[in-house]
Amino acid sequence: MTKLTRTFTTQMEALKRHRAKAQQTVRVERVNVESGGQAIVGDVSHRGEG
Repeated sequence: MTKLTRTFTTQMEALKRHRAKAQQTVRVERVNVESGGQAIVGDVSHRGEG
């Protein structure tokens, strides 16, 4: 019983770590760029820690 309980706990921790790595997406619906300003149009990606 102890071995089964430890296995279950280990599997749940692994699932938790796997789900935590889900990719986040931020979508901007409206942008105003004033005269003299600059904007990026297209996909922008950042690979790194927050």
